[in-house]
Amino acid sequence: MSGQTLTQRWDRYWFPQAPLLDLAILRVIAVGTQLALMLFDSRYGLASLRAINELPDSFYRPLPFFRPVIALLG
Repeated sequence: MSGQTLTQRWDRYWFPQAPLLDLAILRVIAVGTQLALMLFDSRYGLASLRAINELPDSFYRPLPFFRPVIALLG
């Protein structure tokens, strides 16, 4: 190998340099899509948030099997 660490090679492969214009366009598309979903798709509106809020607390407690995993991962 040419003296590069595995981490450097990994970063260069997965995170190459990109023009800022490409990143800005991607951000505009992502936010626009989210706004369109919130406005036009009933699954993403306020009614669904209210329905989620009304779920019982037991839905938010992890199963006993997953508690050690969650404790380790934070």
